[in-house]
Amino acid sequence: MTNPPSDLDAALVSFFDDVRRRPDDFVGLAERDAAEAMAELPTADRVREVALSTAVANRYLVDRRRAASTQVAAGRELSGPVLHRLGLAGLLRSGEPVDATVLAAQTAAYLSGPAIPLHRHLVLNVDWDLAEPLTLAGWRLWRPSEQDWDAMRPVPLAADFAAKPSFDPMLAFGEHLVLSAEDPDAEPARHRVPFRLFRRPVQESPAWAPLLCLNLARDTPVMPVAEYLVEPGRAVTAYYESIPTNLLGPDGDYEVPLLGPLRVEDDQAGWLTGFLSALSGRLDVWTASEPMPKTGKRLRPIAGRFLDTCAKVAFDAVVSIGQDPAEVAFNYVVALERLVSANGDQGDLKRRTAQRTAVLVGRDDAERLAIYSHVDTAYKVRNAVAHGSEAKEKQLTATITHLRAIVRRALIRTIVLGPHLDPDTVFDEALLSTQVRHERIEQEVAAFLEPLTSRPARII
Repeated sequence: MTNPPSDLDAALVSFFDDVRRRPDDFVGLAERDAAEAMAELPTADRVREVALSTAVANRYLVDRRRAASTQVAAGRELSGPVLHRLGLAGLLRSGEPVDATVLAAQTAAYLSGPAIPLHRHLVLNVDWDLAEPLTLAGWRLWRPSEQDWDAMRPVPLAADFAAKPSFDPMLAFGEHLVLSAEDPDAEPARHRVPFRLFRRPVQESPAWAPLLCLNLARDTPVMPVAEYLVEPGRAVTAYYESIPTNLLGPDGDYEVPLLGPLRVEDDQAGWLTGFLSALSGRLDVWTASEPMPKTGKRLRPIAGRFLDTCAKVAFDAVVSIGQDPAEVAFNYVVALERLVSANGDQGDLKRRTAQRTAVLVGRDDAERLAIYSHVDTAYKVRNAVAHGSEAKEKQLTATITHLRAIVRRALIRTIVLGPHLDPDTVFDEALLSTQVRHERIEQEVAAFLEPLTSRPARII
């Protein structure tokens, strides 16, 4: 047994029928002008009246500043611009068959609610044919199809006639991975908001934790190239859209998505899926809401430093054209300092950072000596940047070449070892005691790695 249509649904069906019965009224009018003419019909007045009372009853988009005035105080208004923007005017003029009941229900939800959860979607540049969705630090990593994107559009039944696409057209190929999560603090947009020309820094993203997981798997970064806040079926706010494309065809007239720089081959996918899931589980301990020791509060700013560098490097840790390699190197060193020290002591910082990093990351004596040397060289670059001088090219090249992998591995191991480990005590003791290093560092890392099959030899 189906529910009878609501008063608003009935008013909308009557409005749609009214528009379609008088096609000659809109002949020769531009789309916007036709939409304005539709909005002036008496049946549209009835829709606005019922929509307002329904929105007030649903407590949907209530504007308390105007609640006592004669203006719209709740919901969205059925106006000419709305009919044009949503594609309703175009659909009704087209003469195409349409299920008026479904269209009315979708339009009623847009106008009057009730409230539903909003979701944030970050489109990534990674080239990975992900077989099944993953959960990373509370976010869903998945590969939406064209149908998935279409279903999220405002009033989906009319969206093909909308004035502008709700999403970047490249997403219709269904090749992009997306991080998605409900945003409980977001509020529905009363109108479509123009997208921002400049994205917020990646280290400030609400998805910093899953982005950190993805960027710790390889030296080649994974970055968001678009961000949307979606009220499914009602509103899409594009915070930024910068999706790379490639031109194909004899005349370069066919545009397709350009993915990467990171490409995940089929034989790597199984290991990467296991690694991301395992690391996300360890990261959840750091981001739990329970009281966190001082040593556990340092991860977020360190992750921010590292993610800032991810936005400035390309394939295999090479600094992107237009970015300052010295600044990237400086952030690598600062991230290491905070990873291996929690007490804020600035004394003998270079030696302490180099030694503790070596004992945290190095797997044998030779590698520990090499890591110590690389960090020591990086400090020469760091000091040059800090004092406003120019770093030597040879030292800068060596730092950029070696330090990203060291920082990445140090971050992974820090996450694996947990927020309650005191780096100032444990790492200094591990310098003097093979037993401490084995029991407090290597055993925990080995336990993390053991379930991961076919892992790269030098991932952490």
